[in-house]
Amino acid sequence: MAGGDIFRVASLEVKRAVVGRVRILLWGCCWAALAIPRDCIGSRSWELFRSGDGFYNYAPCAVEEEFVHHFWWCQNTDPGQIVDCIYYRRFEVRGGRWTPRQLALSPGEPGQWDSVHVCDPSVVRGSFHHRGEQFSWLLSYLGTDDPACRHNQVGLALAHDPAGPWRRFEGNPIIAGSARTWGAGQPSVVSLDHRGRLLLFYTKQEEDLSTHTWVREVDASDLDRPSVG
Repeated sequence: MAGGDIFRVASLEVKRAVVGRVRILLWGCCWAALAIPRDCIGSRSWELFRSGDGFYNYAPCAVEEEFVHHFWWCQNTDPGQIVDCIYYRRFEVRGGRWTPRQLALSPGEPGQWDSVHVCDPSVVRGSFHHRGEQFSWLLSYLGTDDPACRHNQVGLALAHDPAGPWRRFEGNPIIAGSARTWGAGQPSVVSLDHRGRLLLFYTKQEEDLSTHTWVREVDASDLDRPSVG
């Protein structure tokens, strides 16, 4: 992909991933249909995302490793309060065990670019250097500092383990959004080389209020000197 080029892909994002032999379809980040292979869980059903009683959840992301399926999603922490956070749990195929849900990323401190909501996780494994450390996992996410949910922007976080702790990239946001519009968000990241070269898809609302999905090539191998095409 030529440096400096940005390509508009579509106005609606469709992302597919495979967990075991069952396909997940995430349509737009607003609705999800999820199935787990029956031979992983026997005849029992499992609640993957907690809902009801004042809780909501959406925008799931799944990564499959051998004998382990990782899941991240967006959910509020306190019942009845609309504050988006990112949660994590995993399914261990050997033993058929779900780990308890745990908080992966919460909004930043007051005054930071992501101080109100963080959501829309998309995670890849690779090799990412930042501030003298080598990380194995990269999380792209939407953040905003506007309670009205304008000024959405895209940032990155890094971890040694899929469960975290997640450290925010110091150069965030990597994709800026306008404070006068919905902004930029709904990221979806794909590894090109299983290391640091990525395709980053995202949705952006322009100043004329038209909304499109774009893709950019990102070299996150050395995030002290990142390259965003």
